[in-house]
Amino acid sequence: VNWTCKAFWNATEAPAIQQVHSDYHYITKNTNNNTYYFCNDGGLYKSTNMTSFTPIYDGMVISQFYDIDITASENGKIVGGLQDNSMVERKAGNWLTHIGGDGMFAEVSDFDPNLMIGSSQNGGLEFTNDGFATASQRIANGNGYGIDEAGPWVTPFQMSPFNDNIFVGAFTTKVFYTKTLRALDPNNKDANLFKSLAISGEGTAVR
Repeated sequence: VNWTCKAFWNATEAPAIQQVHSDYHYITKNTNNNTYYFCNDGGLYKSTNMTSFTPIYDGMVISQFYDIDITASENGKIVGGLQDNSMVERKAGNWLTHIGGDGMFAEVSDFDPNLMIGSSQNGGLEFTNDGFATASQRIANGNGYGIDEAGPWVTPFQMSPFNDNIFVGAFTTKVFYTKTLRALDPNNKDANLFKSLAISGEGTAVR
């Protein structure tokens, strides 16, 4: 049996093939008009020739949230993580997409709506203090700020609702925290910004 790739999820790796979301769950064919339908983590697509694929999911309320957060600092603002569909932000009635990958936990400050932390799988935390006007900064997975390990598939974390300088996150073997989140500087990846609580069966050691 020979297989031919007709669609691919990453346009960079396969630029000659149409980009269609991956992770398929169901494929069926309407024999009356020879139209194929494809259900995947990105929604619903159709094709009549197996060369071009048309998304037909507009208006479908099918996004799966891992987590959402709201803020007291901006009316109507919501941030959240979508299963295999990035971090999203609802701003002024519109939905915006950030980060990429599997959107997981997301937090927005109750004092500054431009201060947000989103995440992708395994603790891929990203920080912005300008509402994503510029590129977000990765602050985990050994990127220089002191969080030196990956997290579980869905890595829980929280920004304090009383002081947005305070952050805590539970990774694979350690709980990381900081009291100076706003001091994060992309030009100075201070390895001491985040501290860790190493947890073991013999007790908790604070470092």
